[in-house]
Amino acid sequence: MADAKVAERALDVMQSWIMLLRGVNVGGKNLLPMADLRGVLADNGCRNVATYIQSGNAVFQLDAGVGIEFAGQLETAIESRFGFRAPICLLQKPVLDEVITAIPFDPVDAKTVHLYFRLDPQIDLPVDQIKQLKAASETLTIAERVLYLHAPDGIGRSKLVAKLSNPRFANLTGRNLRSCLKLQEMAKPGP
Repeated sequence: MADAKVAERALDVMQSWIMLLRGVNVGGKNLLPMADLRGVLADNGCRNVATYIQSGNAVFQLDAGVGIEFAGQLETAIESRFGFRAPICLLQKPVLDEVITAIPFDPVDAKTVHLYFRLDPQIDLPVDQIKQLKAASETLTIAERVLYLHAPDGIGRSKLVAKLSNPRFANLTGRNLRSCLKLQEMAKPGP
């Protein structure tokens, strides 16, 4: 009984985080096995680490008081171990919850909605250029933390999506809504 109370207090002082890496395991470059990523995260104080698919998605818990600047520590740790620097978007679970709740499309179709998270919200985006790239069938909404894209024809041929992978837009990392919903589910506190 005492062990359960200690574990419950520990959960109260921990916060759930979601990590999105940009540009790993894409086209045979910046290879980062997810088992190794889990090890790097654990070595840097992350607990209850879990990864989702091979594109650099992770959820974990950290002691309360750790802030967004922790992303820099993780970027350095990954670079030290794997020889490349992968930009990181760190989100606390309530932020991901808000981003998902604020999806401006109705109805929401997890197959056609994509979210492009800003790695550094302080860096301005070339909004006019981005809006000019979208196809007539695509709907784009730009918010403080994320760009919402509804691409009913898919993203495979989207000129906008192709341009968003350009280094000029390196401040963004994209995920489809299915992945975001799965990460949201994974970040729920355990029993």
